[in-house]
Amino acid sequence: MAERTKLVTGVREALKRLETKDFSSRSAYQKLINNAEDCLFAIYKAGLSLINFTQEEKLEFGILLQQALPAIGCRISYIVSNFPPGSLRSSKIERSGLQFLFDDYKDFPVSKNNEDGDAYDMSTALSDFREKEDIEAWDDCLKRMVVDDLDPGVGAPQPSTPVVPSTHWWWVF
Repeated sequence: MAERTKLVTGVREALKRLETKDFSSRSAYQKLINNAEDCLFAIYKAGLSLINFTQEEKLEFGILLQQALPAIGCRISYIVSNFPPGSLRSSKIERSGLQFLFDDYKDFPVSKNNEDGDAYDMSTALSDFREKEDIEAWDDCLKRMVVDDLDPGVGAPQPSTPVVPSTHWWWVF
């Protein structure tokens, strides 16, 4: 399977796993949280590879993504309340997945057309999501973990990840 196809399929499958939100038990909630983590990882991988989605993919993903946002919000709350010390790299990857979502998916349509023939896009949904979810608390956790990781008098270690956009400030440390 070609690399592009593999990455697009990864995002599609991860988003589809978030269609059903089951909060009926602790194990169902944990599964949802884990699926949201997988989704952010898939978006991160596609973002690093600079995938250009087709219009059909954008429409499919926009609709799926709008349904997935509540589960991603649950993942953010989970991270903020349960930030384990050994998960700094994983959390940076997830945060980058979220940033790629904000940067690269905002123009994805969420419906074919409204009454006027205009397509709605993810920009409003993502803006509302940013206001509602406690992303600042996640960023604060990352800042604290990075500071705790550094020894006094030692410069910040270089990231051992592929090059990410400058909006992904958490990789600087």
